[in-house]
Amino acid sequence: MKTKISIIISTFILIFMFACETTPPVPAPETELASAQKLKKRIDAFGFKEYDEAAYATAEENLQKGEAEYTKNNAASKEALDISVESYRTVLRKGIEARRKHNEGEIDPIIVKADTIKANVAVADKYTAAQESYIKAKQFAEEENWEEADVMYTQARNQYQAALSEAESKMNKADSAMKASDAAKEDLEKSVNESDEPAIEAAPAQ
Repeated sequence: MKTKISIIISTFILIFMFACETTPPVPAPETELASAQKLKKRIDAFGFKEYDEAAYATAEENLQKGEAEYTKNNAASKEALDISVESYRTVLRKGIEARRKHNEGEIDPIIVKADTIKANVAVADKYTAAQESYIKAKQFAEEENWEEADVMYTQARNQYQAALSEAESKMNKADSAMKASDAAKEDLEKSVNESDEPAIEAAPAQ
């Protein structure tokens, strides 16, 4: 009897120890899969692949691995998806940086021209609106929110260009008015000088 009890107790102890040592199942990496798929969609929509094709290829390969192992081997799936997400983020960061430099490279020369003719004074409201859009564009780019950054860069470019064009128009009109005024002044002075000259008497007939 004692032997049977000992065997039963030993069996329970073994079962308990086995249960404690067994690794709990790894949950399906839903968050990682969703992140990788979302990043891929954004990168493809922006055409960012060209900025780091090697990282993009790594991301694609591991996304496929992660999807293939999903629910079958969740540990392997998560590992692959983690690599995919990080690689996609590398592509995204490089793409945003490249596009940011391109946009600012187009906008900054417009600002220089606008500042040269004091557009911030001539068309203050339009210039201020352009400044605000430009600041927002840079903030969105810093946050890796290229959807909004792209919109705001385009808006800022158009606003600065509009401010520059209007300021140039006002400057040209002012120059034309000044030239017309100078011309009128010269004509008036000429008329006054001519009226002040003594009349030349005709010579007496012989």
